[in-house]
Amino acid sequence: MVQSPTGLLPHHYRGSPAGHLPRVPAPASPPALLSPLPPPLTVQRAPQGRAFCILVEWGMHVESVEQLKEEAGNFLQKLTIGEKATVVGLIGELGAGKTSFVQGVAEALGITESVTSPTFVLEKIYQLVDAPFGQLIHIDAYRLDGEHELKQLDWDTLIGNPKNLIVIEWADRVMRALPEGTRIVTLTHSKESRDISYGSK
Repeated sequence: MVQSPTGLLPHHYRGSPAGHLPRVPAPASPPALLSPLPPPLTVQRAPQGRAFCILVEWGMHVESVEQLKEEAGNFLQKLTIGEKATVVGLIGELGAGKTSFVQGVAEALGITESVTSPTFVLEKIYQLVDAPFGQLIHIDAYRLDGEHELKQLDWDTLIGNPKNLIVIEWADRVMRALPEGTRIVTLTHSKESRDISYGSK
């Protein structure tokens, strides 16, 4: 039985082979399950040429940036605090919606200041109030040449703090440094619509 993030799929999906759900017209809202789902295990290649595997769990299709941000807020509600930091890696080409996804997470956490991609400063930290996490750490790895450059951000300390929610754009550039269990969000886009695949390292 194929499951959605919130439970069993509606009756008209049942009986379809896993990973090959029929496409149905998506309503204006809420976002629709991505159909067909991506293959359960995908192999991608980092910019440095190293391959890595992602276990894909489910997918969504959204029609606008507004829906993308709303879906990011829904995704946030599924995260739980563990013994170490919660790490989310975002993968996608320029314009795929990585920063918009972070903005949706930030809005859901009650952050009111403008959230932009820290391309040149590498990292921005937002202190949180009345939220399950103590701070949101937004990292942009686009300009990094490899995992070793995360050391300048005191990476081991960051991922050791269970109150940290770390969201990394261009996560495929530093994949080997991401801890096991990192949530991986892959975004692809066509004009205003986006397909979102959720998985884990």
